[in-house]
Amino acid sequence: MLDGIDILVKGAVEYPGIYHFPTNIRIQDLFAIAKVSPLADLSKYNNENTITKSRALNIPSKAMITINVSGAVKNGGVLALPKGTRLQDLLSILELEENADIEPLQKKRKLTNGELVVIKALLAP
Repeated sequence: MLDGIDILVKGAVEYPGIYHFPTNIRIQDLFAIAKVSPLADLSKYNNENTITKSRALNIPSKAMITINVSGAVKNGGVLALPKGTRLQDLLSILELEENADIEPLQKKRKLTNGELVVIKALLAP
């Protein structure tokens, strides 16, 4: 019999499967090997914890919302985003027109499912 533990990894990972490890593998090392998806919900895991016995881990995906973006934006339309995305996060996601008014996008409030975000254009002087 081999020393170590077997861990079944499934869910929001690129490489699901059964892995054989030495006992006391750190969660963060396991996640790196299985290549956890950027959309994985890791809120219930502490990366520094270790796994000491064989088990199955089902990594859940983050809950998603859908918003609609229009106005002074090049890549508007319907977007699927992780729940909890903030209005200010759109600044790094969207490709805005040169005349887009970004001031309203600098708020920290969370977006809601089904929300319509209209990005206004600044008027020429």
